[in-house]
Amino acid sequence: MHRSTDGRRRPEVVAGLSAAPTAWLLAALAGALALAACSVTPPKPAATAVPGIYTGEPLEHLRDGAQSLSAPSDSDASASWWLAFGSPELDATIRQALSGNRDAAAAEAALRQSEEIYAAALGSLEPQVGLNVDAGKRKYGQEFMGPQRLAPFSYFAVGAQIDYRLDLSGGAHLAADLRRAQSDYRRFEWQAARLSLTGRVAEQAVAIASARAQLEALQALLADDATNIDLLQASFDAGSATRLDLLNARSQLASDQTLVPALRLQSSLARHALAVLVGQAPADWAAPEFNLDTMRLPAALPLQIPSELLRRRPDIQAADSERRAAATAVGVAQSRFYPQIVLSAAGGPQTARLAHLFDPFNAAWSFGGQLAEPLLDGGRLRAEHRAAIDAMQGAEARYQQTVLEAFGQVADLLSSLDADAQQVEARQKALEAAQAAADLTREGQRAGGVGVLQVLDAHRQLLQAQLALRLALAQRYRDSVRFLTSMGCAAGCELGENPAPATAPPPAPPPS
Repeated sequence: MHRSTDGRRRPEVVAGLSAAPTAWLLAALAGALALAACSVTPPKPAATAVPGIYTGEPLEHLRDGAQSLSAPSDSDASASWWLAFGSPELDATIRQALSGNRDAAAAEAALRQSEEIYAAALGSLEPQVGLNVDAGKRKYGQEFMGPQRLAPFSYFAVGAQIDYRLDLSGGAHLAADLRRAQSDYRRFEWQAARLSLTGRVAEQAVAIASARAQLEALQALLADDATNIDLLQASFDAGSATRLDLLNARSQLASDQTLVPALRLQSSLARHALAVLVGQAPADWAAPEFNLDTMRLPAALPLQIPSELLRRRPDIQAADSERRAAATAVGVAQSRFYPQIVLSAAGGPQTARLAHLFDPFNAAWSFGGQLAEPLLDGGRLRAEHRAAIDAMQGAEARYQQTVLEAFGQVADLLSSLDADAQQVEARQKALEAAQAAADLTREGQRAGGVGVLQVLDAHRQLLQAQLALRLALAQRYRDSVRFLTSMGCAAGCELGENPAPATAPPPAPPPS
């Protein structure tokens, strides 16, 4: 307490509250109204230049035939893009992965966390009401009390307190908007994780089916090699074949056998990877027997226009949310330059004797406010503002890079799909030619003008053509999976279906 000139005590100004609270509140209100024009508007992200097409190369082999490009419809389509491959085994495995994959579960937990943080930020904008229970013992010093002596005393108080922040500069609302943008980022990250998971499962399933199809064709080829050796051995014993012919045949068998371990390893690695993707240990889970012959290619691949791709792909949306959050953070940093006003009110009974705590005449209340304005901070606020601007520029660069990489990925896959279609077409023609040659040599054998070795050689060429076609088809399936995920089909894609599997025919039977 301070003494006035007439010797009487006057209240000391404590924590910014004067003896004339009404005048102080009026001054604070006038200052608050003057600050109403100081609301902060965060910078807007720059517009993105979007090309009209992905690549200028002609895509002649994707316009017709078993697979073509089409514009997706505007109707809501199923996000289960993998159903277009017509494989119940693939559908069941992907659904198991979506429910059991640990990375997807972690992304979902991060999404829920960000949503709760955003909800907490919204709650901070409302008045904060709390209950205070206070009890203790107090002794005032002589200098504080002056000549009056006050013995130590106990005190008890119960009351409610209300605090409300006047967000005239908009900083608190911007902080909530920042949390919302961060929540959006987590949501798109979760969608990207699910889309990536479904694509990886489908790729591993195609790898298993491809290895199986190649092994089947290779086993037929090895059987043909063994038959060739038996016939040459008989001819060598009869004196009609040379030892060099026999050694060449055995060398061919040994060379073809070297392909088996690599294919079995490919199948094992794909099965192990698939087990991990579904959330199981490889020893505890067996992958289904995926079959390339029972799968089918989507008849129409949905080609999103570049501007639509920005809305479809979750990784682009996540990068956009990141740059919006960074721009909002600049506004939050800027709002810290302006005064912060907090109004508070409290009320409840206070007493020095617990038995009289709730007596009516012991009621007490207080109302006040606090205004905080940064004056000298050593340049901290300006440095934080500049750092926020730098972070915004970095987020903008990452967004633009994400868009460029997405366009580049789509362009690569379009070229790959076009090459795949060309390769399958060429391999199909080669198979037809090999089949015609094999049929012709069999007819020549029946007429007596062609030997059995020529028939075996033609049959071997047929089996090799079948193996090459299966390889080309497997690559086309893989690139189709990658293309569908690159289009952001987790957000829905309209997919056509082929009525029949687009696979190679079964291996031809060996010649009799």
